[in-house]
Order: sequence, then C-alpha cells, then structure tokens
Amino acid sequence: QLNSNLVVVVADLNDADYSSSLSLTLYHGSGTHEALVDSAMPLASTQAGRARLFSVGLDAFTLQSKVCNRANCSQAGVETFSLVVGCAATPVRFSVLVEVVDLPLEPEVPVHGEVCPGSWMYHKLPGVARGEAVRFTLHVHEGNAYYAMVRWDAPPSFASCNKNEVELSEVDSSAPASIELCPAGDSADDAADAYIGIFGGLSCAIYTLEATAFELDSGATCASSHTVIGGPCLGETSLKSEGIPAGSIVPVFLGAFFGVSVLVFAVWAMIVSRRAEEGRPARTIKNLLHFVRPQLTMPIDAPVGQSAPPSVPPSPPPSAGGEEAKLSSAGGLHI
Repeated sequence: QLNSNLVVVVADLNDADYSSSLSLTLYHGSGTHEALVDSAMPLASTQAGRARLFSVGLDAFTLQSKVCNRANCSQAGVETFSLVVGCAATPVRFSVLVEVVDLPLEPEVPVHGEVCPGSWMYHKLPGVARGEAVRFTLHVHEGNAYYAMVRWDAPPSFASCNKNEVELSEVDSSAPASIELCPAGDSADDAADAYIGIFGGLSCAIYTLEATAFELDSGATCASSHTVIGGPCLGETSLKSEGIPAGSIVPVFLGAFFGVSVLVFAVWAMIVSRRAEEGRPARTIKNLLHFVRPQLTMPIDAPVGQSAPPSVPPSPPPSAGGEEAKLSSAGGLHI
C-alpha cells in the first residue's frame, strides 16, 4: 500500500563476508529483468552491504512521489514492485525480507518498524487536538539510527522547519529515546497531524515506536532541542538552508583562516628545506611573500596615464668558472 514505508533486506548466506557480493535494484511494476531495465527507472538500488546485509528503503512520501508521480495517487491503492538481485564474480546464496511499515499510528499502540542506512522511515499520529503535545517513545532493539525529528502537519527532514531533533547516537541505546513535539500554536485548525522521521544509521535498525498525546495543564512539561541541521525556523539566516547551523559563521571563518595559515607555513618550510639542501640561504617570510606576489607591469607609484618602463630581467650571476649561465633554445640550462 502506498500509505506505508517499504524496506527490502537481502541477506548474503555465504560464509565469507564481502561488502560488494550482491547488488539490489528495486523497480515499480513486474516483468523480466530486461523488460524492467528497458521500460522503467529504478526506484532504489545499492551495491554496498554491511554484515552481509544489503538493503533499500523507501518512505511513504517518496513512494507516492515516484510511483504516482504526485498525480492520480490513491493512498489506499496496492502496487506491484520487482526486485532484481545480482551477484559479483562468486555465486551467492541469499534470502529476501520485505517489510511494509505503516505510516499512521494509533495513540499508545506500539508499532514495529525497520529503517536502513541512508533512508527515512516516517510515521504520523493524526488528529492531535490543538494545545496537546505528543511524546514519541522510540526503542531501537538492533542496529542503529542516526536521527529522529518531529514536526507538525508535514514530514521532517534535514532541510525542513523541525520542532524537535534528537541525535540518537548520543542516546543510551539500552533505554528508549523520548522525542517530544510541543503544542502547535501557529494555526487556527482544531487538530493537527504529528509526524516523526527516523533516519537510518550504519546498519538496519529494528525499532518499536509508540506515540502518546498529552496536555500540559496537568503539570506535565514539554522539551525540545535542535542538535542537527533542520532547526525550528525561528529567525534563522540563509546559512540554515545551506546546511550550516545558524550562529556558526565565526567558527567557519576562523577555521578557514587557520587552514590558510597552515598552508602558507608548510610552503615556506618546504622552500627553506629545499634551499638548505642546495646550500643557499633560506628565504624569510617577507621574501617569500615577495616571491609569490604577482609582478606588476606598472609600478604602484607611477603617475596616472603614464605607463611604466618595460621591466628588464636581471643579468644572471657569473658561474664559478667565470662563464655566464644561459638558457639554450632547446630549453636546457647550460653553463
């Protein structure tokens, strides 16, 4: 169903662990491999595995966009998908697991799901009364996930105006993580949909998720934090849309200045070392800057409208034998 997330996991059953032993390609429709390649673009593909597991995942909104092309899409409709599994030079025994993870949640009813590397899994709690907060309780049983983000009335992402974000790598994996969505006060609607997005980590994560709506007037509190890129969209500058957290422009410039300084010092040290090997005196920083400065065709103090005299290259120093060094027409240096 297109109102669900889709996860496909293929396990390499061979004894050896090769991260590129298999390739997966997921198509919309059915047919032979040749017919699928000729008639359709793949929905997802991968050639990299971890711990002999290869996976592709598509969240509900990506499925609706790619399969229905944002038109004539019935969320209750059923579609057919085809998976093409290929192997490298060595034959591989494998098994396939397809999991459909529902998008809608029911209050206080735990659901099981799975999210794989580089993909999102979305869930929503529909019809939350205005003035109520939502607490999502996420317990990762196996594998790991990077982030959990929540938002009202739209799925969260790295570039969206999220209301709360939790970096799951910093949460104790032995205990459930709590992600709260504080009451929405920016709309006159009586109810809203609470969305949570879970972004996959290094390996596929098997999790349990439960959503609970609660009121704050009973002494309960609601906390939110913003630890990743999305942010709450409260006066952020354009740096937010470029993937740089607001307020970090000074560290960015300081880092760039430090990097350039290190590069200049490294070039100077290399020149000093080479000149020492050749028995010539070392250049100072002042001489180095003069060495790398572009030569001007007109002196800085030349009057406006008056061209400078052509520069004359200095005569080469005499060699040890009293003969002058000269550059031959063939490009070689001769004494």
